[in-house]
Amino acid sequence: MPRRRSSTNDGEDESRQTYLAKPLDQVSGELADRIAKGNQLKQSVSPTIVIISGELDKLAAQIRNWGAYNRTYLARTFTTSEIADEYAGVGVPLIAFGGHVTPSERLRDQLDDLQRDIDYLVGLQDRLSLYVPPSRSMTPPPAAVPTGAGRTVLPTPPTAAAMPAQAPPANELPLGKQTVDALQKAIDALRPSVPTPEEWAQAHRRFLQAIFDRFNANGDWPEIPALQRELDRLNEEVLVPDDIDVAEIARTMPKELGIRDYNPPRVWLKIRALATLPDAKPLLDSFMKVIWLAGRRYLAADGAPKLRRTDLTGELGFDEATAHRVSLLLEGEPLVLGGGSGRMTDPEWERDLAPSFRELRNAVMPKDYIEAQGRVFSAPRPAPPVVPRPALASAAVPSTLDATAPTVTASHTASSMASQVQSLTLDDLHPAIKEACASRFASGHFADGVHQAAIAFRDLVRTRSGLQGLDGHELMSRALSDRTAVLVVADLSNQTGRSIQLGTMMLSQGAMLAIRNPVAHERMQLSPTEAMEMVAVFSLLARRLEGASDTA
Repeated sequence: MPRRRSSTNDGEDESRQTYLAKPLDQVSGELADRIAKGNQLKQSVSPTIVIISGELDKLAAQIRNWGAYNRTYLARTFTTSEIADEYAGVGVPLIAFGGHVTPSERLRDQLDDLQRDIDYLVGLQDRLSLYVPPSRSMTPPPAAVPTGAGRTVLPTPPTAAAMPAQAPPANELPLGKQTVDALQKAIDALRPSVPTPEEWAQAHRRFLQAIFDRFNANGDWPEIPALQRELDRLNEEVLVPDDIDVAEIARTMPKELGIRDYNPPRVWLKIRALATLPDAKPLLDSFMKVIWLAGRRYLAADGAPKLRRTDLTGELGFDEATAHRVSLLLEGEPLVLGGGSGRMTDPEWERDLAPSFRELRNAVMPKDYIEAQGRVFSAPRPAPPVVPRPALASAAVPSTLDATAPTVTASHTASSMASQVQSLTLDDLHPAIKEACASRFASGHFADGVHQAAIAFRDLVRTRSGLQGLDGHELMSRALSDRTAVLVVADLSNQTGRSIQLGTMMLSQGAMLAIRNPVAHERMQLSPTEAMEMVAVFSLLARRLEGASDTA
């Protein structure tokens, strides 16, 4: 609520508080109507709107009219302008997109603004009871009456029988439990529904089945363009085609179900997705045997618990094809394996068990594994400490070292500097990094956007160096080492150049460990500022690669 004016007059002080000017149940019903109209407006949008002349302008006008009505309604429904002012500021964008705006981007921005306004009204409806005016159960004391004899007496208060019966104001009537429950159900029904991973999987069963079929047949996750062409060919052969846009569906896939990789663009499925496919049961049974073996190794008393590729073919008796497929499944599961040697596609690899495997050690069936994994991801995590950012104007910056020169105030210098520095936007990033993270940032999935930016940078290093089979720390060390560099980003004939080369390698390694791994393996909530800071690191490194030579 806004800050109240300092006053000795209680009536004036209270008048600055924000209260309902109408009965609560009336306002709740009217808000429900405004929310329903907003949802109807959103649901009326067709994907073809971006190619129809004038339709985007018409939609923008409808959204503006709906929002203008809401602002006027809120201003008249509450005793101050606080709520209407808050609502008017809801649509401020979190990240600025510079340059040319395509029709698709414009449509996305309009729908995002509409959804934010709807969410604000839903939240306001939830807390509506906080704005009910306080009850007037106490009356002020009567004024003293002078008697003329130097004394004052208080008038005798009227008896209860003499006081007229008066019904309390409508907005002070208590709500019964049935009314409250009905309102809550109405509010829940109006909230936009977000499908669970299982609901998403059910709606896109053929998409998941197509990916698994190719993986089971070829022992590798299919590339998106090749899978799209294959599905299009199949559509030509059936009477009722089922048109699947592989890239678009992969973009909306929940991270609990799989990973969308870049360069080459492909889709990996996780255990939670395979558990929805009956045909994947034999492979899931093999995977759970590995989890069982890992549980035995975890509880063993000797040394650090490890898993090796030879355990799959030796102790578990898998054939080479099954061992290869299970190895790729293990690579996509975040809580099982830690560091080690060899690539998961190699005939020989070795990995430590991750500390988080403790939560999975008792899993016997895929359902047990998925539930244990869900408990880990849904557990509350402590918020990272907030590092205060000193204000630019807090320190004086002299304009010259000459003591006789006139002093320039800090505020003037800060203002001058700030006018020359623009905020970092997505358009300032390296094109490959921007392409990887822009759509995820636009939908509010900031951690996933950072993850995709990290994958894009890794793929740039792989492409430029030719080290397609390596990843993470090993890839950066082989590609950018100051002694045996495949990619040379500085002049190695002098100390400065060697320092730049070594620093680029170490910064790349650190970015993969400190940025990519946490967002890939943990459920993180990032602010837009934190996400932009992270992808800016990968953008800086990607630009370094542009000037790299392939020989020392």
